[in-house]
Amino acid sequence: MLFRLVRPMLRSGSSQRQFVKRIPDAVRHALIGRRLLIPFGPGLAARVHIGPATRSIRFSLRTRDAAEAKARQAEALAFIEPLFASAANGTAMQLSHRQAVALSGRLYRSWSSEEGERTVSVEVTPEGTWKRVLPSLHELARAFRQQADRMAELVQSDDDAGLESAFGPVLNTLLDAEGIANLDHDSRVLAMRECARAASDAFKARARNAKGNYAPDPKAQRFPALDPQRDAAQSAVVALSGLFERWHAAAKAAKRKESTIQSYRATIAKFVAFIGHDDAARVTTQNVIDFRDARLRESIAPKTVKGSDINALRVVFGWAVDNKQLPANPALGVKVMMPRRAESRRRKSGYSDEEAVSLLSACLRVDTKGRASKRRLAERWVPWIQAYTGARVGEIAQLRKHDVRREDGQWVIRITPEAGTVKTGEERLVVLHPHLVESGFPDVVAAAPEGHLFLKPARTGYVLGPLRGLKNRLAEFARRIVPDPRLAPTHSWRDRFRTIARRAGIEDSIVDAIQGHAPPTEGRRYGSTEIAAQARAFQLFPRVQLPGAS
Repeated sequence: MLFRLVRPMLRSGSSQRQFVKRIPDAVRHALIGRRLLIPFGPGLAARVHIGPATRSIRFSLRTRDAAEAKARQAEALAFIEPLFASAANGTAMQLSHRQAVALSGRLYRSWSSEEGERTVSVEVTPEGTWKRVLPSLHELARAFRQQADRMAELVQSDDDAGLESAFGPVLNTLLDAEGIANLDHDSRVLAMRECARAASDAFKARARNAKGNYAPDPKAQRFPALDPQRDAAQSAVVALSGLFERWHAAAKAAKRKESTIQSYRATIAKFVAFIGHDDAARVTTQNVIDFRDARLRESIAPKTVKGSDINALRVVFGWAVDNKQLPANPALGVKVMMPRRAESRRRKSGYSDEEAVSLLSACLRVDTKGRASKRRLAERWVPWIQAYTGARVGEIAQLRKHDVRREDGQWVIRITPEAGTVKTGEERLVVLHPHLVESGFPDVVAAAPEGHLFLKPARTGYVLGPLRGLKNRLAEFARRIVPDPRLAPTHSWRDRFRTIARRAGIEDSIVDAIQGHAPPTEGRRYGSTEIAAQARAFQLFPRVQLPGAS
């Protein structure tokens, strides 16, 4: 439902009249990312960017006179309301004949001008080298006249396929420049025919120039100005940030992981800052290559550049192409060369017994009282829980009080994407090893306030940012104790857990269920690993023997 203002508004602290128009909820999502140039008087226009948080279109009408403000508001409304109607029904745009001629005028002005252009021919000499040849003015005039005649034939023909072949790509470029996403069939044919007519006139003008006639072309005056009030979409530019928000909505509907979405958001922000503009249509493959190279020069790991940066651009631009927002994906084909690993230690060896003892002993020395108690509590307990569950660091760092409970006579932790994020997107219950229970972890949980045990969410409730920071701090803590650069400081617990489990003779299927690994075969997907089965497995899993412990 559209909401029309009765009269312009006055803003507090300003004597200038203000235009304010609420964006209907039904169309707001479709307009996110559009950059509008809204006319509201002779020579007057307001630039408005509709972002994710934009609820109303607002700008100054630049007048204190009430009558003049009312006239300017009416002109702005004449531009905006057709835009809202088009966004609401999602139909292809229709062009009037005047608009088609105006659009073709841009082609005429481009092709009829020789400014900045130099026509060059080359030929191969008998010696096999290239030689530059300047065509004669007579040859140029004949060539331009031939092209003009060919264009005139297209105008008179009924060959729609021929028009599409000759002017389809040209028209697409003109439409992209005007922010027009789609035309209905009749409007497209009309526009291509007018483009052919304009091209014929442009080549005739160039032919006259080649003969020495540079008098103003009277036909140049036949093209009207493109009237933005008759086509609201023509003055809109799709912003890359807006494309991301529309992809975001689609990704959420497809239940993509929030951590992936936020990672892509960060990449888009970095990319926009790097290229210096937010116009998705202007992005080139070279922009993406330059961005890749700049990130690598910043010593960002090639794996991160490939998996996070380039993949984010490829996915978002790919979605835009699939949804007719862009003609091509500029990130397609951009690759990152990955270095070959040459390590003396196996990549997935995990912590050795000595390294595990050193790190877990350091955890026991952490003072969990005073300031930053949640972070210190994480340093005290997260590595221990990882050592006895083989869970990912984020899965433990995001635990909440009510995720630790007794079930079927056992203390268990509930690992769930509801708490933040889980790589597989699936919830699982993991039994706590008896050593963790005897060490007092359930008592620590009972004494903790409601909410997350080891981190403090942002005021908005956002968890992923604080979780990322906590994971980094836990990695730094582990690196100080075990500095070997060949080890992933928090992920090595997962490798060690499986190594110890095999040493203890625990079935791989039970280890998969505890660690949250997908079963390797379809048959192994059937059934479930019950709490009792896990409890029996943990009776076999050996306790960590610390120096001086009985």
